Amino acid sequence: MSKELVIAELNSMKSALQDLYSQIREGPARIWKTTIIKTADKIATHWFDTVKLEASAFGLSDSTIDYYNQLFEEILRLSTKLGPMRIDFRKTILSILSNFDEDFIIPVKMTTSSQSSVQSDTSDWDQLMPSVSGDESSYMEEAMNCAKAGFYRGSAVLGWSAAIDRLHRVIGKIGYDIFSQKSVEMKNEEKGRFRKWNKEILVKSLNDLRAGVFDTDLLWILEGLGQIDKNQHQRLSHCFEMRCHAAHPGDAPITKPNLLSFYSDLKEIIFDNPVFQP
Repeated sequence: MSKELVIAELNSMKSALQDLYSQIREGPARIWKTTIIKTADKIATHWFDTVKLEASAFGLSDSTIDYYNQLFEEILRLSTKLGPMRIDFRKTILSILSNFDEDFIIPVKMTTSSQSSVQSDTSDWDQLMPSVSGDESSYMEEAMNCAKAGFYRGSAVLGWSAAIDRLHRVIGKIGYDIFSQKSVEMKNEEKGRFRKWNKEILVKSLNDLRAGVFDTDLLWILEGLGQIDKNQHQRLSHCFEMRCHAAHPGDAPITKPNLLSFYSDLKEIIFDNPVFQP
């Protein structure tokens, strides 16, 4: 795997840990919310399945890898407990994050091409090609061709179009009436995460979705329906922001690592997620 892709993977891991820590920074002594526990388990499992192997290929010391293995093993252990102590989770996550850049991201950036056995750009993007079908495949094919040619802004716009096409089709499968009713229920909530939601979005067809529902509103209602959790919502919102940065004039660059992280999130959260199979 190329240097850029590994750096994007490491940054994605760090971002996920930071999001998790923000959720457990305050609250009761014990954690009872299953979504938090599942998120922690997923992050730690991803470390052992993917990230540590990718990082190891860049010549990092065995002692460094072993140290982080112990920390992620502790997260897995805590995730199996009923009501794990919040302070134990916080301590372990902080231990991971405290020197994460120095131990992983900076050493990988400093490796030479010969050390990292850099693969071709085509290979980088092919590894991130998600499972697509139907109309969305035409968007994704163009998006990947743009990425391989170095047209990162155009790729981000087309890649997001493919993702929204998938979400629209899944909403049709769930039911437009159920989607609409959830927006009404969210508006009526006076406490909790959706207390500031003040919209009633009523759709009866795919055309209604395409013409009348903002992407940001669609993500909120999908969270209300339980199709995505808070962390996934935040990561998809970041992807949408990148799409907007790519589509409108501005000085914020869209680099290859940016786009690799963008597609990694779309692949894992939407396209290859069993929840969003059309």
